[in-house]
Amino acid sequence: MQINHDQIPVPEKLNKVVEQKMDILYREQRVKRIRRSVIGVSTAAACFMGVAVVGITNPAWASQIPLIGNIFAQMQDKFGYPGDYSQVGTPLETEAETQAGEKETGEAGNAGTTDPSMQEADGQTEMASVSDTRYTKTVGDMSVTLSEVYCNGQALNLTMVLKSKEPFPETMRNENSEVGSIPILACKIEENYSFNPSKQQDLVYLQGDFIDECTFAGLIRIDLNTKNSDLAAWEEKVAAAEAEGETLTDDSLMAQYVEKVPIPDSFSLDLTLEQIIGDLANPDIREFELSAEERLALSDEEWMEYMKKEDEKDPSWNVFPNEHENYWYDGPWSFELEVSQSTEGCVTVDIGTVNENGAGMEKIVKTPFEITLYPTLPEEGNDIYFPVILDADGLLMQTGGYGGVVNTVAVGNHDVSTVDVYLFDENKWLDEIKGYYWSKPGGLQKGETLEDGRTFRELCNETCLYHETVEIPDAQ
Repeated sequence: MQINHDQIPVPEKLNKVVEQKMDILYREQRVKRIRRSVIGVSTAAACFMGVAVVGITNPAWASQIPLIGNIFAQMQDKFGYPGDYSQVGTPLETEAETQAGEKETGEAGNAGTTDPSMQEADGQTEMASVSDTRYTKTVGDMSVTLSEVYCNGQALNLTMVLKSKEPFPETMRNENSEVGSIPILACKIEENYSFNPSKQQDLVYLQGDFIDECTFAGLIRIDLNTKNSDLAAWEEKVAAAEAEGETLTDDSLMAQYVEKVPIPDSFSLDLTLEQIIGDLANPDIREFELSAEERLALSDEEWMEYMKKEDEKDPSWNVFPNEHENYWYDGPWSFELEVSQSTEGCVTVDIGTVNENGAGMEKIVKTPFEITLYPTLPEEGNDIYFPVILDADGLLMQTGGYGGVVNTVAVGNHDVSTVDVYLFDENKWLDEIKGYYWSKPGGLQKGETLEDGRTFRELCNETCLYHETVEIPDAQ
């Protein structure tokens, strides 16, 4: 990643924030390598794919109504996996239903103003407002309304409106070249899927923008390929080991106990938003005795030991969220959903080839918004592979950011009639090959070559561990 401070003016305080974040993320990326069980990237790292800037926008479409049921249409240019969602999304609750609930209380999000009732949740007594409906829930000063749903088997997309009684604090924003400026907001969620007995917990980043100082409209995207693993047998194995005073760390052993479960055409989901978390526009600056250059010069082991000592000095920095960098709202906001998949515009291409070490590609799945790679990885061995995909023009296709996993990339404006899929040694890709593509601001463009005259595709062909060129037919 290349941050060009000459092109984007950033306050000095935020320069230090970005410097600190990148220091930590760089080390985490090197220490916490991608494992075979989950091919993904840190959601925290995904947030910093651009330069953080501050401010709350007031979009020109803020006066457009209705909002509920039309967030896909109004906000889709803010989504990491762009496209025309307005043609595929299904409204959950109409604006009329939401307004009717608001009239009963006199004010949207003003919990308990009329005939409130008390309810118990997680041991805490909360105020339940009669304005709540199936898809609108209020806790304290925050109301959450689910607006639309779209599921294509690869991802579950839910639009929502967050309505606060008081203005949101000033929120740090991420400058992303693909989707523009986005406030950094996240949700801690818990999911219970009817097709999987294992309870799921996740941190998902919201994609969207503020409508006004009290209202955010946007999307959460849940990658379903991270939700179809039945972990019950593995959790029993771990519990038994802990009872004997042992710790299980062998990834290959885990694979023996984890069962992949199919995702049905229709399923139910109990979704709970535990916390809504924002990054402060003006966070505290953590002071270190060593400079950024000195910290980066440390070995991974030295850096981990140094940060351990720093966290012992002040543990308040080593939690998320924390008062130095975040603001947050405590829930829970709980919803029951019935979800049906739409495979319109989706196509699966079987590949089924492997290299001499048994690593390769089973298939790829293309939807109108994303392409997902399904690698085949060896049953034994400690090699760690990184999946990469280039479009028909040889341009690098990227994840949608904000919690995206590395084997799912955004289609966007790419020509995907033919794609090149690769597996790289992870260290070589992250530390060397990727840097050639980003040697120019914004990355290599169509027709541009490296300094030695080679195309980036040629470089990938020469340095990868596995490569296949795949034609993707039009969806039937």
